[in-house]
Amino acid sequence: DYFKKYVLEIGNDVNAITWHHYYGKGTTTTLIDFYSVDVLDRLYNAIDTIMNALKGTSFKGDLWLGETSSTYDGGTKLYSQSYVAGFMWLDNLGFSAYHHKKVFRQDFVGKNYSLLDENNDPLPDYWLSLLHKQLVGRKVLRVEGALEKGR
Repeated sequence: DYFKKYVLEIGNDVNAITWHHYYGKGTTTTLIDFYSVDVLDRLYNAIDTIMNALKGTSFKGDLWLGETSSTYDGGTKLYSQSYVAGFMWLDNLGFSAYHHKKVFRQDFVGKNYSLLDENNDPLPDYWLSLLHKQLVGRKVLRVEGALEKGR
């Protein structure tokens, strides 16, 4: 409950709150985890916890997903740099759009979950980000079922 205590203390003295989200640990996440509904629902659970903590507070600022990717600890070797990680990344971008003003990617270059490889060549999540930005834009449509678990 430290988050709710923190938000109650700061009130509206800040104009944004940022938090981090990963779907799992890089060294233990399996291939199946990258597209498992139960694993993808971890973002739903985290955002639900944050939104419930904000209820009853005076905070009116923005929420930022300030550090995110598929898995932490540098990502999951072989998988975080492949198209299978796109399930997590597009889930992150799409679901976060309902509640967050900004989503920041962890590591642009240098790790297993980077957008560019060590030669600065684009990896799949880079292309998915570009495609998402060009096709989706800024307007968030309310799609039936999009905010439910198991979406």
